[in-house]
Amino acid sequence: MNRKRSIQIAVIAAVVILAVIIVLCIRGCRGGGPKGRPIVIEVSIQAGDDMAMSVNVDLPDALSDQMVIDPDSEGRLLLGPELIAAIKKGLGDQSVQMPEGVTELEEIGAVIIERITYKGEGRTGAVTRIRLAAEMTDPPERKTPDKVAIGLDDSNAALYDVLPWPADLSWSLIDDDKLKVVSGETVVELEVGQSGDLPSVTAEIPVTIEEVDDTADIPDGDDVKLPTVQRDLGKVKFTSALSVRYLGRLKIAEDKP
Repeated sequence: MNRKRSIQIAVIAAVVILAVIIVLCIRGCRGGGPKGRPIVIEVSIQAGDDMAMSVNVDLPDALSDQMVIDPDSEGRLLLGPELIAAIKKGLGDQSVQMPEGVTELEEIGAVIIERITYKGEGRTGAVTRIRLAAEMTDPPERKTPDKVAIGLDDSNAALYDVLPWPADLSWSLIDDDKLKVVSGETVVELEVGQSGDLPSVTAEIPVTIEEVDDTADIPDGDDVKLPTVQRDLGKVKFTSALSVRYLGRLKIAEDKP
């Protein structure tokens, strides 16, 4: 009887241990981990175009400016006070997204940083976008439009959102020390601190921009409808060259002046 009971206890213990291992594996695959040390992945995009005109826009101050990767050996993720306050309120902006509603620094399990550098004929400048999540998330996604038509009252900034994107981009953690990135036939395995380039993506998209016709006579008076003309830029070639860097788990700290 004692022997039978011992066997039962051993079986129960084995089942419990197995269950714990499964939970830890699932947590590891989803990107969970120690509090205050989220997984950090950086996606860099070199955006080009052969537009026949400049469409530069003034970019406002953004919350993403409040996040810095500490260049020293500690490799901390430094957050400014405005960003910390925004996280605690659960309110981001166009540059910082919190889709899972994280409101405490300890709840952040993954940080995806998107750095876009525009080096085209029509677009120049740089933008940073950040996603804060409770666990590992899918790579950023973008839909390439069939055409772009900018109206008279529309912002040319819409052209900055045209970024051809790999339709099959995915990534997963092999373990905490390696990130596997897949794009079509390209497979890259990155250790902490390493980066890998992905195939460039190109799309040719018709672009038209409505402008005031400065050659037409503009009548005097209030509420005058300005004469406009459509400027056809033809098919513009947009390109995106992507690179992924895996930074592993970084400790979050407040960036104090």
